Amino acid sequence: MFGTPRRLAARAEGILERQPDADQEITGPPVKAAYDARGAPTKAAEGFARAQGVLVGELQRLQTPKGECVGLRKKVAGRPAAEILAERVPALVSSLTFPKMMRWGRGEHRFVRPIHWILALLDHAPVDMTILGVRSGVTTSGHRILGRQSIVVPDPFRYQEVLRNHLVIAEVGERRDLVRSRLEEVARGCGAGIAAPPGAPPGTVGDPELLQEVTCAITRNSSP
Repeated sequence: MFGTPRRLAARAEGILERQPDADQEITGPPVKAAYDARGAPTKAAEGFARAQGVLVGELQRLQTPKGECVGLRKKVAGRPAAEILAERVPALVSSLTFPKMMRWGRGEHRFVRPIHWILALLDHAPVDMTILGVRSGVTTSGHRILGRQSIVVPDPFRYQEVLRNHLVIAEVGERRDLVRSRLEEVARGCGAGIAAPPGAPPGTVGDPELLQEVTCAITRNSSP
């Protein structure tokens, strides 16, 4: 996971290019409803076969927990990973909730902050998807003031490197350590220490909640 006050990112490894092919068993109406007393297919059998794109003569008799039914067994080709990601990722992001949510534009979308850009890659290839009205691409943005506003990321494994070159530390732990070390350095230079929050036990150094807020804009008393 990566995060800053302006971005939230995740990188997954070991994703297959496509799902494995699978054998699928599809059951239809019970045999007694699929054939009449003479053994001729009924409208129920014909309708099921038509819905599955096969001839009624291709239907098989299958044993199921509910008894003998007509049905068919077929091999289903696995879907490409990019197609699945384009379907699942927007649904996942849209399902995220935060203590304080915002609406923007015409107010039809709701998230922790308005979404300005989406970077989506599978290996080196872009994954076309739309999340809360914003279409994905292959670019991200650098530091709001000092960095470029459009940066191409050629490879997911170069994400940190590319952002670092544009003055953004994307990894949360590294950002936190850098903020802490700079605070300690400045405090030592002034012959001072880092203040603890009001009401903290004696001897407490620093404010972990404030450090977390500064690191990735997570406000106090809210969930990460």
